[in-house]
Amino acid sequence: MSKTILVIDDDRLIRDLIEAILNNNNYRIIKAESGVIGCNLAKEYIPDLIICDLMMPEVNGFDVLKFIRRNPNTKHIPLIILSIIEELETEQLLIELGANDYVIKNYGLNDLPQIVLKYL
Repeated sequence: MSKTILVIDDDRLIRDLIEAILNNNNYRIIKAESGVIGCNLAKEYIPDLIICDLMMPEVNGFDVLKFIRRNPNTKHIPLIILSIIEELETEQLLIELGANDYVIKNYGLNDLPQIVLKYL
């Protein structure tokens, strides 16, 4: 049975790009265009991995991370944060809050298949 990955990003092109990058590995990809929808899908599907954008309107990556870690049914799910922010302080804070990994969108997306394998 294939593993399920939830991709949460408000940019459709990024969601589609991540799906294309990971598509060769027979993952089931579920996509959400907002943090609210992503949290609801995480509760509904209990994916094997979540890839979430940091900067989104209303419910951002910090909020999604907190929600996922507080929910007993989802707290075990590995969560990778995507961001254009290249600040060590931001990365350290996210790791302290429970993110498993931090990927810079500008140059790290091609590394996603190897990063995902660490958690699946």
